[in-house]
Amino acid sequence: MDFGKITEKFNKLPFEPVYIFMILAFILRLVTFMGISEGDDLSYTLLAHRFANGDIAANFIFDIRWVVFVPVALLYKLFGVSDFTSLLPTMVYGIASVWLAYKIVLEETDRLTASIATLLYLSFPIILIYGNFLQVAPSLEFFTLLTVYSFQRGIKNENIGWFILGGFAIGGIFFARTTGLFIAPLASFYVWYRKGFNKKTVIWIACAALCSLVLPAVQGLIYLNIHNDFFYHVTISKKGIEYQDRMFDVDPKDLFFYIRTMFTQGDFANWKMFGLNGYFIAASTLTCIALICMKKAGKAALFFIWFISYFLFMTFAPTSFSPYTTLIRNIRYAIIFILPICAIYGILLNKMAQSKNMALQITAIVIFLTILISNIAFSVEDSQKFKDRRTAQKASVAALLKDYPDTQIYLADKNIGRRIAYYSGYNNNNYKHIRSLKQIKQPGIFLIPKNMPASVSRFYIPKDELLKIRKNPPKGMTLKKKLPFFYLYEVDPEILNQEKQQ
Repeated sequence: MDFGKITEKFNKLPFEPVYIFMILAFILRLVTFMGISEGDDLSYTLLAHRFANGDIAANFIFDIRWVVFVPVALLYKLFGVSDFTSLLPTMVYGIASVWLAYKIVLEETDRLTASIATLLYLSFPIILIYGNFLQVAPSLEFFTLLTVYSFQRGIKNENIGWFILGGFAIGGIFFARTTGLFIAPLASFYVWYRKGFNKKTVIWIACAALCSLVLPAVQGLIYLNIHNDFFYHVTISKKGIEYQDRMFDVDPKDLFFYIRTMFTQGDFANWKMFGLNGYFIAASTLTCIALICMKKAGKAALFFIWFISYFLFMTFAPTSFSPYTTLIRNIRYAIIFILPICAIYGILLNKMAQSKNMALQITAIVIFLTILISNIAFSVEDSQKFKDRRTAQKASVAALLKDYPDTQIYLADKNIGRRIAYYSGYNNNNYKHIRSLKQIKQPGIFLIPKNMPASVSRFYIPKDELLKIRKNPPKGMTLKKKLPFFYLYEVDPEILNQEKQQ
C-alpha cells in the first residue's frame, strides 16, 4: 500500500475538499440539532430579545458577550423569536470554523493531513454538542480560529491587512470570553518565531493590537453613556468572577477537572463529550513530548504548544492568589484546544501511513476510523438527551399556554420561567417568582419541576420544601396535570392561607 502516491494524488485534487467537509459538518449539525435546550442558551435568547427592543444595559457577565447574542437580536428584530433565528448565527460560526480549521492546518502541513484533522475536528462531540448551542463556545472558537488564520496569512503574504483583520478578530474574542484573549500572545510569539523580532513584525503586532481595541472601545463608549463607566466590561467581569467563585453547585472547582472529564463521569465531568479522545489525547501528548525531545516533532510541535499552553492556562490561571482560585471550569470551554489536538492526530496518523511498515499503515487507518466513528456515535447519543429535554419542555409549555393563556403563574425556580418566556415568543408575562406560598395572593397555578436540578441556586423555594409540597400538597393546592417538564397545580389563596394560618 503506497500512501506516498495517495498523498501526492490527494494534494493534486482539482478541488478543495474543505467544501465537502463543510457540507458534512452541516449535515452532522442537523442530525445533532438540539434547539434551545441547554440552559444558558435561554439567558442569551432573553438578552437578544432585550437588545432587539433597545435595552442594552448590562447587569451580569453574560450581558457583555455581544458576539453571542447581538446577531440573534438582529434576526429577532427582522423575523421574530424561533429556534431558527436563535441558532442560525451559531450554525454560521460553526461551519465557518470548519473552513478555518482546514485552512489553518493546511497552512502548516499538507492537504491530506488537513483533511484528516478537519474530519476529526468537525465530528468531535464537544464541537457538535456545545458548538451547536446558543452560548459562548461557538463564537469563541470562531474568533480564535479567525485570529490564528489571519496571522498565518499575514505572515505568508506580508500584508498588514491580515493583521488588521486579526486585530478585529481579537476584539471579537473580547466580546465572547475575556480569557480567550490568551490566543493573542500565542499568535504574536508565532509571528516572531516565523519572521523574527524586528521592526516589521513589531509593526504588524502593534497594528493588530490597536485594531483589537476598536470594538471594545465602542462598547466602552456605549457603557459610559449608560452606566457612567467606560471600563464597565471589566467591572461586570470582576463581579461575575466573584459571583462564580462563591458558587459550588454550578461549576467544578477542582484543579484537574479538564483531565478528569476526559476519563470520568459525574461531579460535572462527562467523558462522553470527549468520547474515546481522552486516551488518544494522552497518547498523542506523550508522543509529541518524545518527538520534541528527539527533535523530530516538526510541525506537530507548533500545534502541541498551542494545545498544551491553553490546557495549562485553563487549568492553573488564577482569578485570585489569596486565596488561590482558578478560572471557572466547564466542558464547553475545552472547545478552544480541540483543533490543535486534531491537527496533531492528522500529523501523526499521516506519518504512520507514510511509513513502509504495513502494520503501522493499518494501525493508522484503524485509529482514524475508530476516532471518527466513535465521535459521531457519542455526539448523536448525547444530542438525543438534549433533544428529549427540549421536547419535554416545549410540549409542557405549549400545554400550559393553551389551557391557561391569561392565568397568573407562580414559580419557585429559575428554569421554568425562562422557558415560558421563550416559547411564548416573549409575549407571556403572567408568571411570578415566589419564595414562599404565602406570596400567592390571587387564584392561579403553581408549577413545580418534575426533575429537580442539582443546583440549589436554581430555586427560590428550597428544593426539599418543594419535594414535600409535591408529595403532600396543602389544602388550596390541587394537582391538575403531570406534564413532562413540570407538575401543574391550581391554587386558591384563600384556602391556602387559611391552611397556613392554622
